[in-house]
Amino acid sequence: MAKENWLRRYYKICGSFWRQIINDPTIGAGGAAVSSTMSVADSGSKFSIVHRQDGRAQINCDNMIEMVAGGARPEEEGCDIMIKSIKGNIEIKCDKNGNVIIKGTDVYVKAGGDLDLDAGDTIRMYAENRIHIKAPVLDVDGISGSGIPKELHFTSRSFEGSFVGDDVISKSVNAAKLGKPTLKVGF
Repeated sequence: MAKENWLRRYYKICGSFWRQIINDPTIGAGGAAVSSTMSVADSGSKFSIVHRQDGRAQINCDNMIEMVAGGARPEEEGCDIMIKSIKGNIEIKCDKNGNVIIKGTDVYVKAGGDLDLDAGDTIRMYAENRIHIKAPVLDVDGISGSGIPKELHFTSRSFEGSFVGDDVISKSVNAAKLGKPTLKVGF
């Protein structure tokens, strides 16, 4: 255990609501504090920022921590808020356009209840090897696409009860998947 050196300590106190301590020799998790700033609101809510001797930085707040950034940042300088672990594997970026990018070696999202993905336009999933969906019940709703049974496709429903046969409809749906002109019906 390192010897406590109280002679190096410097502190500034403004009443009972704010204090700053430099080189606090009191040993805590991560060693003694290189610097710490602490404040207490009239409600009793406490806030502190501590830098410890092992290099760890700690931000503690009894209430909410709000981060606002980028109001004066030029467009070409990248994102507004970035949290990075230099030796770890996490990167979270948020920019002013509302884009949120989460990168990691493996990313795990877990919800105790429902997990809703709601996109204004398109949801895309890409995988090098496999996409696995496992559930007791799997529902797919839509009017077209390879995940929709042929009889529920818009094309099939449009020609239901007409003289256009399933063979023509199947060719049309398969051609649409390949990006070719679709339905040709001659009279």
